[in-house]
Amino acid sequence: MTSPRNNQKHAGEACLDAGQRAGQDRMQQLLADLEHMRHERDRWQQESDQLFEAMFHQNTAPKLLIAIDTGQIIDANDSALAFYGYSRPEIEHLNIGDINTLDDDALRQELQLAHCAERRFFRFQHRLASGELRDVEVYSSPMMRNGCQLLHSIIHDVSERTRAEVQLAALKAEYDLMAVAFHTGQGVMIVNRQQIIERVNDAFTTITGYAHQTVVGKSPQLLQSDQHDGVFYQRIQFTLSVSGYWEGEYWYRDHNGELLPLWQSISTLTNDQGEIEHYVYVLHDIRKQKALEEELKHLAEHDRLTGICNRTRLSRLKERAINDLERYDTPFSLVMLDIDCFKHINDEYGHDVGDTVLKALTDVITRQLRDSDEVGRWGGDEFMLLAGHTCLDGAITLAERVRASIEATPFEVIGKVTVSLGVAEVQRGMTLAESVKAVDEALYRAKRRGRNRVESFPMAPDAPAGT
Repeated sequence: MTSPRNNQKHAGEACLDAGQRAGQDRMQQLLADLEHMRHERDRWQQESDQLFEAMFHQNTAPKLLIAIDTGQIIDANDSALAFYGYSRPEIEHLNIGDINTLDDDALRQELQLAHCAERRFFRFQHRLASGELRDVEVYSSPMMRNGCQLLHSIIHDVSERTRAEVQLAALKAEYDLMAVAFHTGQGVMIVNRQQIIERVNDAFTTITGYAHQTVVGKSPQLLQSDQHDGVFYQRIQFTLSVSGYWEGEYWYRDHNGELLPLWQSISTLTNDQGEIEHYVYVLHDIRKQKALEEELKHLAEHDRLTGICNRTRLSRLKERAINDLERYDTPFSLVMLDIDCFKHINDEYGHDVGDTVLKALTDVITRQLRDSDEVGRWGGDEFMLLAGHTCLDGAITLAERVRASIEATPFEVIGKVTVSLGVAEVQRGMTLAESVKAVDEALYRAKRRGRNRVESFPMAPDAPAGT
């Protein structure tokens, strides 16, 4: 008969065995989690600059940025400083060859393998500041930063495998940080090697209007606009194949079919064999920036009082027309006009009334123009008309139509207004300054001959008596 004491002993041994098995299961689970989180870390290794800075400097795993061409250490996070035992100024004056125990030729070959993404995982011995050697596993991937080709290296000290839980905590912290990054204000889209969207974040939906369930499982071509040609997409693919990273202005169409300007970066994530597994798209909405640029461009090229072209834009349009004349023999003429006795209007009625007259006059002129014509305020009460595809006779006809229309229009407060107009056809070989001088001479001839008339340069031989 078994004694109670023996029963207790067997029960204790069973509990001990169960505890050991539980511990082993826990360790296996931790190691499995470690492998999983390493995979997740690789998926998110490339990010935008802001997110990268956070992940690089706040991570508890030692990290280095290394210049591929020279091996110079460009940057190190605090964990790397603590691990190697160097201060920041000291480590930034080191070459990776000062830490890695490989000879120069072997180290150069390893750097080249990492640069070409032919390998991502390396085993080395690294020398600490104290002279102690540590066995390390290094996960490296090429990246572009500030125009330089760098290696982003994550160093794991494998000399003390018993500290697996610490390593696990470091990787989990990085995974959590990446998860936070996925939920930032920048849109994120993850595409697999078959060009199928696997995941998008909430910011992507906010920016594009496409819900998660609408785009997952579809091709990114769903978003493409007609703003880019085939060469544009070929350049992106070539850049990704060479450096694994591309960024630039990219135009999509949103869920409503509206054009959507973005600043977009694309990063490739590769496996240990260097094969691309995923593409990570980071999208920044620049619609407000584009609207501001258009507004600033409009203000720079248009008169604030009348809303028509200003002198700067008119000069640019005339230069373009001169180029077309020289290349394609496309005729065009200039019409310059100003208001007769405008100084008297300002002196008698005030500048506010004068401004009202200028705006009303602009409306009258604009109604007489054709699609090929452009009008701008040259300065003060002077206006310039660019009559496209028009020879001298046609420009004289246009000028007379404008003159008569203004004369027939009653203006608020002051009543009748008249204008004098000069017309000149721009000839091949004329410069911009010469064309302005010609039409200016014609205008002042109209002034000298009694105002409220049209004169041309050279003077039309059979011009109507009223002009």
